[in-house]
Amino acid sequence: MSSLMDSLKHEYPQEHINAFGKCLVIPSKAFLPEWEEQLKRQDYKTFMQARNGETCVFIRLEKSVTVEKPEKRTSAFPRRWTEREVEQLKELVGIGLKPSEIASKLDRSRFSVLGKMQRMNFTQPEPTSMLEPIASSNPTLGFESQEPTVSIGDDVIKEFLGACSLLYPTYKTACAYLLREASNKILGETK
Repeated sequence: MSSLMDSLKHEYPQEHINAFGKCLVIPSKAFLPEWEEQLKRQDYKTFMQARNGETCVFIRLEKSVTVEKPEKRTSAFPRRWTEREVEQLKELVGIGLKPSEIASKLDRSRFSVLGKMQRMNFTQPEPTSMLEPIASSNPTLGFESQEPTVSIGDDVIKEFLGACSLLYPTYKTACAYLLREASNKILGETK
């Protein structure tokens, strides 16, 4: 007695699907519902997807492998922060990493890192803090009182500002740099 899979292999085409590997392709109209249970018992995975405008059932030819998940923590209490982790947290916040990046490095959740930062009154630098040197280095920042000394086309300034609108808020540091450069060009400062 041949298995269901053997008979399906002879009747329907096989195709390589990038995410799933080699699959058997069966039009959904031809696929019988009871086949799904039989295939499941034989450890084959099935999924539906459109192919050439037609809904098809795909059967992975490689049997599914069961992966054991690591044991979950049995403690109902969250993991305590060690002194070493707190020191690392201080360093990572100091160099300006995002909470999600810190969480990844410390093998903790983002919420755990945010909570610890809040309890320890850590704050990340404000995105506008990089712009402060502009105001302090040029106390006469009144735009009406200062004429540019270098003739820079408006297109360059527009390009800087356009780049900022695309980069913000993902790349705040880059935006601060571009805004500083735009300010320097507007005011005629060259460095």
